[in-house]
Amino acid sequence: MERRLEGRTGNVYRPALITSESGRAFVTQKNVSESGACFRGDVPVQVGDTIEYSFNGMENIRAIVRWCEGDLFGVEHLESAQFWDDASVSHPFRPLRVPLEHFAKISCAEWMAFSSVKNISQSGACLTKPAELNVGALITVELLGLVFEAATVKWVKGERCGIKFARRLSASELNEILIRKANLELRTGFERATSS
Repeated sequence: MERRLEGRTGNVYRPALITSESGRAFVTQKNVSESGACFRGDVPVQVGDTIEYSFNGMENIRAIVRWCEGDLFGVEHLESAQFWDDASVSHPFRPLRVPLEHFAKISCAEWMAFSSVKNISQSGACLTKPAELNVGALITVELLGLVFEAATVKWVKGERCGIKFARRLSASELNEILIRKANLELRTGFERATSS
């Protein structure tokens, strides 16, 4: 069936995480149907590439890139995809959380400690909780050479806590974090390989 005749079941505007052979990137999902979706973002994909994408914390959806025009590209799902979930209906936008697993320096006026960032989104992050951290605290987070000032601790649960950034990050800022993390991993792997 010609895809243009199918129509789109849902016009959306939500962040999505694309995973391809060249890495991960944040994009904006523009529309979606059971058989495919359209995205806008600076992602090095070509027609025929297989990708995975996720949004709202849902499982990855596998797809093949069918067309590219500038920063727009369309994919065909490899399986019929569930693209609406209960969270999408009751909360049309939920920040996309991306696993990160990288150390960070946490500080406030009285103290400084090191922590591990477990995941990150446009609005905040989840990290291991330094002993001194309490709900409501204003902190500064240094991660991969970037500084996020006036972040607020929103919740504490066991050894983890959630923080909210003072301002929402753009997709390009999140991509910069992923690029820095990937470059660090490549550099570390290269140094290990050449030192042996």
